[in-house]
Amino acid sequence: MRKKRISETMQNINPKFVDEANEYTGVAKAIRRPIWMKWGAIAACLCLIIAAVFAVPSLFSNSNQIATLDNGTEIKFVKTDGAVAQFDIAFRINTKDLTDDEIKELFSDLPVTGHVLFNEEDGSILGIEGKYGDMKLLISAPGINISDAVIDGEETASDVDGVSVNAGYFTSGKTIIYYATFKLGENTVYVENAGNKDESENVKNEIVSAIQNIVLLEELNINQIAK
Repeated sequence: MRKKRISETMQNINPKFVDEANEYTGVAKAIRRPIWMKWGAIAACLCLIIAAVFAVPSLFSNSNQIATLDNGTEIKFVKTDGAVAQFDIAFRINTKDLTDDEIKELFSDLPVTGHVLFNEEDGSILGIEGKYGDMKLLISAPGINISDAVIDGEETASDVDGVSVNAGYFTSGKTIIYYATFKLGENTVYVENAGNKDESENVKNEIVSAIQNIVLLEELNINQIAK
Protein backbone atom coordinates (compact mmCIF):
# COMPACT_ATOMS: atom_id res chain seq x y z
CA MET A 1 0.00 0.00 0.00
CA ARG A 2 2.88 2.35 0.91
CA LYS A 3 4.69 1.52 -2.31
CA LYS A 4 1.56 2.15 -4.29
CA ARG A 5 1.06 5.59 -2.73
CA ILE A 6 4.67 6.60 -3.38
CA SER A 7 4.39 5.43 -6.94
CA GLU A 8 1.17 7.30 -7.40
CA THR A 9 2.67 10.43 -5.84
CA MET A 10 5.69 10.28 -8.12
CA GLN A 11 3.46 9.92 -11.12
CA ASN A 12 1.65 13.12 -10.17
CA ILE A 13 4.87 15.24 -9.96
CA ASN A 14 5.39 17.58 -12.85
CA PRO A 15 8.51 16.40 -14.79
CA LYS A 16 9.64 20.03 -15.01
CA PHE A 17 10.26 20.14 -11.26
CA VAL A 18 12.25 16.90 -11.38
CA ASP A 19 14.60 18.32 -14.01
CA GLU A 20 15.07 21.53 -12.04
CA ALA A 21 15.88 19.58 -8.88
CA ASN A 22 18.54 17.55 -10.68
CA GLU A 23 20.17 20.73 -12.00
CA TYR A 24 20.12 22.35 -8.56
CA THR A 25 21.69 19.43 -6.68
CA GLY A 26 24.39 18.96 -9.34
CA VAL A 27 24.08 15.20 -9.40
CA ALA A 28 27.27 13.63 -10.79
CA LYS A 29 27.48 10.09 -12.04
CA ALA A 30 30.48 7.99 -10.95
CA ILE A 31 32.03 6.19 -13.88
CA ARG A 32 33.37 2.76 -13.01
CA ARG A 33 35.91 1.30 -15.42
CA PRO A 34 36.47 -2.43 -15.61
CA ILE A 35 39.70 -3.61 -13.90
CA TRP A 36 40.99 -4.98 -17.20
CA MET A 37 41.21 -1.42 -18.52
CA LYS A 38 43.51 -0.43 -15.61
CA TRP A 39 45.93 -3.29 -16.19
CA GLY A 40 45.71 -2.76 -19.94
CA ALA A 41 46.96 0.81 -19.51
CA ILE A 42 49.89 -0.37 -17.38
CA ALA A 43 50.82 -2.97 -19.97
CA ALA A 44 50.70 -0.35 -22.70
CA CYS A 45 53.12 1.85 -20.74
CA LEU A 46 55.52 -1.06 -20.29
CA CYS A 47 55.41 -1.74 -24.03
CA LEU A 48 56.32 1.87 -24.73
CA ILE A 49 59.28 1.70 -22.32
CA ILE A 50 60.58 -1.52 -23.88
CA ALA A 51 60.21 -0.07 -27.37
CA ALA A 52 62.17 3.01 -26.33
CA VAL A 53 65.00 0.85 -24.96
CA PHE A 54 65.37 -1.06 -28.22
CA ALA A 55 64.96 2.08 -30.29
CA VAL A 56 67.92 3.73 -28.52
CA PRO A 57 70.41 0.89 -27.87
CA SER A 58 73.31 3.30 -27.48
CA LEU A 59 72.02 4.26 -24.05
CA PHE A 60 72.94 0.82 -22.77
CA SER A 61 75.78 -0.19 -25.11
CA ASN A 62 79.49 -0.07 -24.36
CA SER A 63 79.97 2.51 -27.15
CA ASN A 64 82.63 0.55 -29.03
CA GLN A 65 83.45 2.01 -32.45
CA ILE A 66 84.08 0.29 -35.76
CA ALA A 67 86.26 1.70 -38.53
CA THR A 68 85.93 0.08 -41.96
CA LEU A 69 88.90 0.21 -44.34
CA ASP A 70 88.64 0.45 -48.13
CA ASN A 71 89.15 -3.31 -48.50
CA GLY A 72 86.33 -4.06 -46.07
CA THR A 73 88.61 -4.84 -43.12
CA GLU A 74 87.27 -3.59 -39.81
CA ILE A 75 89.15 -2.22 -36.82
CA LYS A 76 87.23 -2.31 -33.57
CA PHE A 77 88.06 0.45 -31.09
CA VAL A 78 87.04 -0.65 -27.61
CA LYS A 79 85.96 2.07 -25.20
CA THR A 80 88.15 1.92 -22.09
CA ASP A 81 88.66 4.00 -18.97
CA GLY A 82 92.15 4.97 -20.02
CA ALA A 83 95.46 3.91 -21.52
CA VAL A 84 98.80 5.44 -20.66
CA ALA A 85 101.88 4.79 -22.80
CA GLN A 86 105.01 5.28 -20.75
CA PHE A 87 108.58 4.01 -20.71
CA ASP A 88 109.11 0.72 -18.93
CA ILE A 89 112.92 0.55 -18.93
CA ALA A 90 114.86 -0.22 -15.78
CA PHE A 91 118.34 0.76 -17.00
CA ARG A 92 120.14 3.77 -18.42
CA ILE A 93 119.74 4.65 -22.08
CA ASN A 94 121.39 6.68 -24.82
CA THR A 95 119.50 8.25 -27.70
CA LYS A 96 120.23 9.14 -31.31
CA ASP A 97 118.06 10.95 -33.85
CA LEU A 98 116.98 8.93 -36.85
CA THR A 99 118.70 10.06 -40.05
CA ASP A 100 116.76 10.67 -43.25
CA ASP A 101 118.30 7.57 -44.79
CA GLU A 102 117.31 5.41 -41.81
CA ILE A 103 113.76 6.75 -41.93
CA LYS A 104 113.60 6.04 -45.67
CA GLU A 105 114.96 2.53 -45.17
CA LEU A 106 112.57 1.67 -42.34
CA PHE A 107 109.40 3.59 -43.16
CA SER A 108 109.63 4.34 -46.87
CA ASP A 109 107.71 7.58 -47.54
CA LEU A 110 105.68 7.55 -44.30
CA PRO A 111 105.82 10.80 -42.24
CA VAL A 112 107.87 9.35 -39.39
CA THR A 113 110.39 11.21 -37.22
CA GLY A 114 112.06 10.25 -33.96
CA HIS A 115 115.10 8.93 -32.17
CA VAL A 116 116.55 5.54 -31.37
CA LEU A 117 116.97 4.28 -27.81
CA PHE A 118 120.10 2.28 -26.94
CA ASN A 119 121.05 0.35 -23.83
CA GLU A 120 123.94 2.38 -22.41
CA GLU A 121 125.55 -0.72 -20.96
CA ASP A 122 125.88 -2.94 -24.03
CA GLY A 123 124.82 -0.61 -26.89
CA SER A 124 121.90 -2.79 -27.95
CA ILE A 125 118.86 -1.17 -29.56
CA LEU A 126 115.80 -0.91 -27.32
CA GLY A 127 113.43 0.74 -29.75
CA ILE A 128 112.30 3.97 -31.38
CA GLU A 129 110.43 6.83 -29.79
CA GLY A 130 108.93 9.11 -32.39
CA LYS A 131 105.95 10.49 -34.24
CA TYR A 132 103.85 9.54 -37.21
CA GLY A 133 102.80 13.00 -38.33
CA ASP A 134 101.48 14.44 -35.08
CA MET A 135 100.72 11.02 -33.57
CA LYS A 136 102.78 9.30 -30.90
CA LEU A 137 104.73 6.31 -32.22
CA LEU A 138 106.68 3.81 -30.11
CA ILE A 139 108.43 0.77 -31.55
CA SER A 140 109.95 -1.82 -29.22
CA ALA A 141 112.80 -4.11 -30.24
CA PRO A 142 112.32 -7.90 -30.00
CA GLY A 143 112.04 -9.01 -26.39
CA ILE A 144 111.90 -5.39 -25.17
CA ASN A 145 108.93 -3.29 -24.14
CA ILE A 146 109.73 0.41 -24.15
CA SER A 147 106.05 1.22 -23.76
CA ASP A 148 104.03 0.02 -20.83
CA ALA A 149 100.56 0.72 -22.21
CA VAL A 150 98.33 0.41 -19.16
CA ILE A 151 94.85 -0.27 -20.53
CA ASP A 152 91.99 -0.10 -18.08
CA GLY A 153 89.27 -2.08 -19.82
CA GLU A 154 88.50 -4.77 -22.38
CA GLU A 155 90.79 -5.60 -25.32
CA THR A 156 89.58 -6.98 -28.64
CA ALA A 157 91.84 -7.97 -31.53
CA SER A 158 91.06 -6.98 -35.12
CA ASP A 159 92.72 -8.56 -38.16
CA VAL A 160 94.31 -5.99 -40.49
CA ASP A 161 95.97 -7.68 -43.47
CA GLY A 162 96.93 -10.64 -41.30
CA VAL A 163 98.18 -8.52 -38.39
CA SER A 164 96.37 -8.70 -35.05
CA VAL A 165 95.61 -5.16 -33.87
CA ASN A 166 94.35 -4.27 -30.39
CA ALA A 167 92.72 -0.84 -30.58
CA GLY A 168 90.74 1.32 -28.20
CA TYR A 169 89.87 4.83 -27.16
CA PHE A 170 89.02 6.89 -24.10
CA THR A 171 88.13 10.46 -23.25
CA SER A 172 89.66 12.98 -20.89
CA GLY A 173 87.72 16.21 -20.52
CA LYS A 174 87.23 17.59 -24.03
CA THR A 175 89.95 15.34 -25.47
CA ILE A 176 89.53 11.94 -27.10
CA ILE A 177 92.48 9.56 -27.45
CA TYR A 178 92.59 6.64 -29.90
CA TYR A 179 95.39 4.08 -29.62
CA ALA A 180 96.48 0.75 -31.08
CA THR A 181 99.19 -1.81 -30.48
CA PHE A 182 100.32 -4.63 -32.76
CA LYS A 183 103.30 -6.78 -33.71
CA LEU A 184 105.17 -6.09 -36.94
CA GLY A 185 107.67 -8.85 -37.49
CA GLU A 186 109.36 -9.24 -34.11
CA ASN A 187 108.80 -5.62 -33.10
CA THR A 188 105.88 -4.21 -31.15
CA VAL A 189 104.27 -1.00 -32.41
CA TYR A 190 102.21 1.42 -30.34
CA VAL A 191 100.50 4.38 -32.03
CA GLU A 192 98.31 6.99 -30.34
CA ASN A 193 96.31 9.95 -31.65
CA ALA A 194 94.59 12.63 -29.58
CA GLY A 195 92.24 15.44 -30.51
CA ASN A 196 89.08 17.33 -29.67
CA LYS A 197 86.02 15.18 -29.00
CA ASP A 198 84.06 17.33 -31.45
CA GLU A 199 86.41 16.07 -34.18
CA SER A 200 86.52 12.45 -33.02
CA GLU A 201 85.75 11.04 -36.47
CA ASN A 202 88.75 12.81 -37.99
CA VAL A 203 90.97 11.73 -35.08
CA LYS A 204 89.88 8.11 -35.55
CA ASN A 205 90.34 8.21 -39.35
CA GLU A 206 93.87 9.57 -38.93
CA ILE A 207 95.01 6.73 -36.70
CA VAL A 208 93.26 4.15 -38.88
CA SER A 209 95.24 5.43 -41.87
CA ALA A 210 98.46 5.27 -39.84
CA ILE A 211 97.76 1.70 -38.69
CA GLN A 212 97.04 0.55 -42.22
CA ASN A 213 100.16 2.22 -43.66
CA ILE A 214 102.47 0.86 -40.97
CA VAL A 215 101.03 -2.66 -41.31
CA LEU A 216 101.74 -2.54 -45.06
CA LEU A 217 105.46 -2.26 -44.22
CA GLU A 218 105.21 -5.91 -43.14
CA GLU A 219 108.44 -5.79 -41.15
CA LEU A 220 110.64 -3.30 -39.30
CA ASN A 221 114.26 -4.36 -38.95
CA ILE A 222 115.33 -1.71 -36.44
CA ASN A 223 118.44 -3.72 -35.46
CA GLN A 224 120.11 -2.49 -38.62
CA ILE A 225 120.32 1.06 -37.20
CA ALA A 226 123.88 2.04 -36.38
CA LYS A 227 124.65 3.57 -33.00
